[in-house]
Amino acid sequence: MTSMVTVRVQLFAALREALGRERLDLVVPAEVKVTALKMAIAQAATAEPEEQQHFTRLLTAPNVRLAVNQALTHGAELVLAEGDEVALLPPVTGG
Repeated sequence: MTSMVTVRVQLFAALREALGRERLDLVVPAEVKVTALKMAIAQAATAEPEEQQHFTRLLTAPNVRLAVNQALTHGAELVLAEGDEVALLPPVTGG
């Protein structure tokens, strides 16, 4: 049986603007692949199919970085604990 945990997802820049909010709480498996986590975030973020597709494109862009508890992660799989903070960091632009 897979253990489930609640994590807080922080959204920044274009991701935050696309959803109109900066965070959401999400229940996910404790051991999860990064791709599956991003898909779960997209599904939880909005029920509107068109918005979900747009958000999924932003979320799965190759330059979106992922941090867990303020530490960047590069692995394809994560082991999360109850209360972890997951941050999605799109590239920063502007001057």
